[in-house]
Amino acid sequence: MQVTANGCSSPPSNGFNIIITEIEEVTDHGLDISFYPVPTRDRVTINLGKSNLDNDVSIQIFDSLGQKMYTYEAKTSAAHSVDVSYYVNGIYIMWIRTGNIFYNGKFLKI
Repeated sequence: MQVTANGCSSPPSNGFNIIITEIEEVTDHGLDISFYPVPTRDRVTINLGKSNLDNDVSIQIFDSLGQKMYTYEAKTSAAHSVDVSYYVNGIYIMWIRTGNIFYNGKFLKI
């Protein structure tokens, strides 16, 4: 990596590779939320579970730099599928709000 600002550049840093073979899914607040497959190549499916059918739902996906890649808002939904085939390979952060409870998780796009 090389940083350039105001016409000045830093020396390039040594690169490195990270190979992630698994990301553990975390369930918060006893919510019945899951997403799969992890890792994924083309789609990630978010299962909001039967206990969340009566709540407003907001789903946001961010890349590792914090750029918002996807937003979904709905009154109710048991499952939702997101096309991530055009995303760059890497780790993505998913924020889900259902009612007044927030959930976050990660998935790997390969």
